[in-house]
Amino acid sequence: MLRGSLFRLHSRSHKWLLLMQQSLHQIFNFWLLFFCQLAIEILSFPYYGYHSHRFPLFILTQIFLVVGWHFFFVLLSKLLLRFRTMINVLETILVVLVFTVEKYLFSMYKANISDSLFEIILSTNQRESNEFMQSIDHTQVLSVVLPLALFAFISYIFCLFSVKYESGVLLRIVYFVALLGVLGLTIIKGSQAYKGGTTPPSVTCGLDRIIWSPITNLQVNKILQQRASYRPKQEYLKGATLNSPFSKSVDFVIILGETARADYFSSYGFPKKTTPILDSLVDSGDAICFNDARSAANSTISSSKRIFTFWNDDSKKQWYDFPDILTCFKHAGYATRWYTNQETEGLNSVEYLFGRTAQEIQTPQGRKNGVIEPIGYDEKIIPVVRNYNDLSIKEKQENHAGQISVIHLMGSHYLYEARFPSKFKHFKTKDVVKKRGGAADNRVADYMNSIRYTDYVLGALYSRYKERPALVIYLSDHGESLYDNPEQPDLCGHAGRPCIEQADVPFVVLITPAFRAAYPELSKRIRDSRFRPISTAWLTNTLTLTAGIRTRYSDERYNFFGDKFAPPKSRTTEGEGSVLVFPDVKTKRVK
Repeated sequence: MLRGSLFRLHSRSHKWLLLMQQSLHQIFNFWLLFFCQLAIEILSFPYYGYHSHRFPLFILTQIFLVVGWHFFFVLLSKLLLRFRTMINVLETILVVLVFTVEKYLFSMYKANISDSLFEIILSTNQRESNEFMQSIDHTQVLSVVLPLALFAFISYIFCLFSVKYESGVLLRIVYFVALLGVLGLTIIKGSQAYKGGTTPPSVTCGLDRIIWSPITNLQVNKILQQRASYRPKQEYLKGATLNSPFSKSVDFVIILGETARADYFSSYGFPKKTTPILDSLVDSGDAICFNDARSAANSTISSSKRIFTFWNDDSKKQWYDFPDILTCFKHAGYATRWYTNQETEGLNSVEYLFGRTAQEIQTPQGRKNGVIEPIGYDEKIIPVVRNYNDLSIKEKQENHAGQISVIHLMGSHYLYEARFPSKFKHFKTKDVVKKRGGAADNRVADYMNSIRYTDYVLGALYSRYKERPALVIYLSDHGESLYDNPEQPDLCGHAGRPCIEQADVPFVVLITPAFRAAYPELSKRIRDSRFRPISTAWLTNTLTLTAGIRTRYSDERYNFFGDKFAPPKSRTTEGEGSVLVFPDVKTKRVK
């Protein structure tokens, strides 16, 4: 009886092991997956934050994952014989697709596929997608195609030489064990993904990431929709108090620029005259440039979650667990307005998450809650903007404290040459300070022109409030790499692994003459704070406290206009797969 049981077990095991036998196409797929995946992981290992002594175990784990995933496709082709050719081709396509995407991401951003990447993709509209595709040049294409072709050739050679070893029973047992291990890990990873969690990179490969990253992001968004919609509940502001320092109505204005870096502003010491209007406003005392401001993240959506809420990377909470700045000001008796020269659609767009908390959201296209024409130059938003004096008598009665407005510009968002009219093409390649030659210098010159155009728009917007007692804040969501990142010398853009070029942003406070005359002490305190190292993540905390709005989330230590400023945490910049701290600016860059 025992002999019969053992015989049946042996027979079944033999049948399962026979399923591990591969065709020539499948052997080729294995080697292609092996070389492509290991190349990506070897390149990525230094950026995962692991100690070097873990490298051998890391590589063995990756080989285990490669073997297991490959034999999942082999088993699938055996069980579905009618579709085996299709399954083999599907595996080839997946390997090529994953390598193409991750090799490009690593080359440009030192990043891999992740749930946060899919968040950026979901917040990207059609215009941004088209502009991104236009930005890819032939050298970037070759950096992917050439190694892929090399790996395909090597895989073919290995395929021919390894066919004779396919009959080995021990090898098939290894295949089968790896398959079972990957299936077990997949159940764990799937469970994590459906909870909105992520799996450590040490036990994931490209195939894991391309499957589970979008699912994780969709689950996070599902949680977001359930918990937020985003309109904070009134209990978020339960116990909030108002002790306004202002005797009359005031205007608060936040002008959110795009992709501007501080060291390209002549107001911050750039040798070319990129910001002549801002320079003159600094000389007249109207503008104050903060010497050292850090972006909270290097992508628009991640940065905005911190700019417009009290969230300061509290590991136990998310941004939607806090009230946004417009809701706080509305609670304190301010009218709230959102003006944007960007698209308002998309569940992950800044306008959707935060713009709709305003009483009104307006675009230059003349339609509320939606853009119906192509995005034009930022100057189109100037006549749309209104200050508190423009409100109706009824609106003023309902909003006695004043008005807070957010103005979201296109700024220097790539493509740079699309961000300014031809009359603002002031700088040429000869004006580029750090030359690389060719198309790179053209792009940097256009970036400089986009900064000069933003300077013009900023001056015109300030004029809309100049006769009012107004506090106007200009900041950028993040900076930009312009072929000057030592780790990514070919990068012209942002996102991926954080770097100082993407973290160093301009932060400018414009104080109108009427505001300075009415509130000289506050104006002086703001001016005296310009050399403090600040983070854009502390803006909501600072402005609400400046307006006398105190909530249970308020913290004077992060109020960089206040007397008790003493942040206990370092300034961090979030990027793809990492949160970094950069040294403070040691030089005096501003007046």
